[in-house]
Amino acid sequence: MYCQLGMCVFDQCCFSFRAALARQLAQDECYGRVQLPWTDRDLPGLTAALTSSLAGIEELCLPDTGKLYLPDLKQLFDALACSKCVRTFRVTIKGNFGNIGAAFCEMLKVNQSIDFLDLTNDRDGGDFVKNVSYALAENVSITKIVLRIDKVCGLETVQALSYLLAHNQTVTNFFVEFKTQLSPEFLEEFSQGLLHNKTIVKFKLAQNLYGQQTRFPLHEAVHRNRGALNRAVDFVISPSLDRQCAEGFEHFSGRPCLLKHLKKSLWKNGAGNTASH
Repeated sequence: MYCQLGMCVFDQCCFSFRAALARQLAQDECYGRVQLPWTDRDLPGLTAALTSSLAGIEELCLPDTGKLYLPDLKQLFDALACSKCVRTFRVTIKGNFGNIGAAFCEMLKVNQSIDFLDLTNDRDGGDFVKNVSYALAENVSITKIVLRIDKVCGLETVQALSYLLAHNQTVTNFFVEFKTQLSPEFLEEFSQGLLHNKTIVKFKLAQNLYGQQTRFPLHEAVHRNRGALNRAVDFVISPSLDRQCAEGFEHFSGRPCLLKHLKKSLWKNGAGNTASH
């Protein structure tokens, strides 16, 4: 739990007051209970809170990393890599970030607590989105990704996104927004990665791509994966069903989407049985 304080109030605070507030928050170990428009002065306290099991920060929001001191931000990403509490991570990153981008990608590779990643990238020079995609392909905890990309700088970036879709084994919910239209070549590459995916059961493109996606089999894999998930649920309800149901259960066993889908199915069946009486 945290309380959210008005951003406009703190935007008008003098530097000395904001620095004093940061010291007080750190001294009272309050960074796990408040959310502010973070400044450079907050980064040491936030970093300490991320490494503390007592703080228990479950959601971290960094809406404007461009205004933060990069060396301290790198230390925060290093701490986040080891966090066992953060479940939701929302971040906006502008540009490539240089060495800090490397720390960010390494964090994505090794963190095992984040379940939901909401990432916005503006003014990408080309390497950042590519490196993030390869890092996410190795992540084993994230199940939901929201990715907003300012522009795709080249085919290598789309190939990296395609690699992410083809090789990640945990993401089941994927939303992607490109602020510019993709060429047919780029969209074809993207769709090929999705066709090789075995876990995504909910997939959405931004509205500006709706006209293009009908030309490519972007949703074939999603329908196939949903079918496997449905068979997995059927197997839980009736373990004596066929081999395909058993294989579906084996594939989705242990994934949050199976439990969620099972609860939904049982609720529908229960509601239907109630209505029939």
